[in-house]
Amino acid sequence: MPSGNFLVGRNLGLESFNEYVLNYLSQEGLSVHDKISVGYQHDNRQVLVSISGEGDLELLLSSALVHAGHDVDAKSEELRSKGGASLGVYGHQLYDSVFVGPDSPDAEKGRYETIGVYQDPAAASQIFLPLAQKYMVINTQHELSGLAEQFSSLAKRFSAK
Repeated sequence: MPSGNFLVGRNLGLESFNEYVLNYLSQEGLSVHDKISVGYQHDNRQVLVSISGEGDLELLLSSALVHAGHDVDAKSEELRSKGGASLGVYGHQLYDSVFVGPDSPDAEKGRYETIGVYQDPAAASQIFLPLAQKYMVINTQHELSGLAEQFSSLAKRFSAK
């Protein structure tokens, strides 16, 4: 049984992943072994996951994300029709339309990035922790860079007086 590590969604937090995606992964026969939200700021968040299952993991993951995105779209439309608030997650965070050709309808594909697919069912989980640490270091570097810019701006403002 293969396993794999993937970055899932676009601007997607762990709470939304758990609520809207997890069940669809299970329906596709995929098991999620590890997951963590990674990325910096609101517009660059993804969920790093390690999964395993029988078959083509990328195809199954994409299918689950498309189904979850359609479900989110339907729930959002139902809420809007009743004058309700937003779900806080949108279908386009989970899937995208892909142009196939001028005479064909667009295809739909889940939003994910493949980090690696492995033949060993435990490999993705074994690699998960170092991957999570890597993405957390990237996040910390980005945040520190932003703070350095803010301090530099403050220093320039005070030194000009």
